[in-house]
Amino acid sequence: MNKPKSSPKRLDFKTFEDKVDKEGVVWEEKEEFEKAIIAYDKLLTEVKSLSSSGPRENREKDAMIAYVLMRKAGVLLQTGKGVLGEQLMQDALLHAEKSRNSLIIARAKLGIGVFYGSGDRFEDAEKLMKEALTSFGEGKNYDDKQGQGWTLLNLGGLYRKQGKLIQAEQNLTKAIEILKRIENWVGVASAYEMIAKVQTGKGNKELAKKDLLAAISFYEKQGMTGKADLLKRGAERNTALHQHLKEMKSGKTDTQVPEKLVKGVVEFHGHLGPFLILGLKAGLLANSLLGKDCFKTRTVVTTNPSPPDSCFIDGIQFVTGCTMGKGNIELRKGKGVSVRFSKEGTTLTLKLRKETLDYVRSILSEEAAKEASLNLLSRPTHELFDMEK
Repeated sequence: MNKPKSSPKRLDFKTFEDKVDKEGVVWEEKEEFEKAIIAYDKLLTEVKSLSSSGPRENREKDAMIAYVLMRKAGVLLQTGKGVLGEQLMQDALLHAEKSRNSLIIARAKLGIGVFYGSGDRFEDAEKLMKEALTSFGEGKNYDDKQGQGWTLLNLGGLYRKQGKLIQAEQNLTKAIEILKRIENWVGVASAYEMIAKVQTGKGNKELAKKDLLAAISFYEKQGMTGKADLLKRGAERNTALHQHLKEMKSGKTDTQVPEKLVKGVVEFHGHLGPFLILGLKAGLLANSLLGKDCFKTRTVVTTNPSPPDSCFIDGIQFVTGCTMGKGNIELRKGKGVSVRFSKEGTTLTLKLRKETLDYVRSILSEEAAKEASLNLLSRPTHELFDMEK
């Protein structure tokens, strides 16, 4: 007797979304990002191998592919691989548009907006996020409410990055209200974590502390104890970091550059130059304040990606151990010279002061460059950079 043929697996986005959450998102919440990537690659291979019968199933398949690509892209952004992540997010939008699923299209627009915001393309980021918010706002179910909350959260983060702290606080407060109603605790925790940074920027230390404690509480409620512990340790380091920065600015302490280290970075880079020395001093400060760890530290440098400005990167790579090969240093094209170091929930941002940048860019000869380098070595770091923790 012949066995009856098994019916082909029906393509259904909602069922697949649940599968992705159980097999991939669970690793994101535990911050086991390599396992998340493996899970998403497996799921992507699986969904691409499924056969579809007719236009409706073709659209479901595109929605499924878009969702996995979005999840993987988000992990790549968190692990410092923003360029590759943005490419995947753009691919996700293409599949989302083919799916004609308004929810997936809105999520993809939000995702690209997040990438634009991380690369300081603020106007484009805000435009896409607002388009996503409009789409999410047309529905009243859980998915739409979740989309509204997370879009407001990311808009809050975008405004904070631009120094628009009132707008940031307004959006984050709305995000918390919406996400609490649907019991999306990881979203609530993320919003409280961001609003704590806003309060810090406004000089409201007590409110910042209160919001950070709320973030820790909601991460624990979600079961993300690793993230909660990370914030607790970060809060302790931030206290020490604030004190250290205060002492530096008062002239009580500064990072000294040993002669042996200068010789080493020159051998590594090939010649002595002012941007190289500035990168070295920035990296030394990060090591001093965050603790040197060439694997746990992540670095994002924003500058002109061509010499002499890009020589700044070699100074950082040499002294911190963050390298392009390991993927924990990222170069973004932008004006001026700035760097953001982050380690286990603590962040240090350094931006080269305009007068410093004008000084090094006025140098026209190799001899003058050497003289300027030695001058920069002897100057306190806080005179060269604006600092933000």
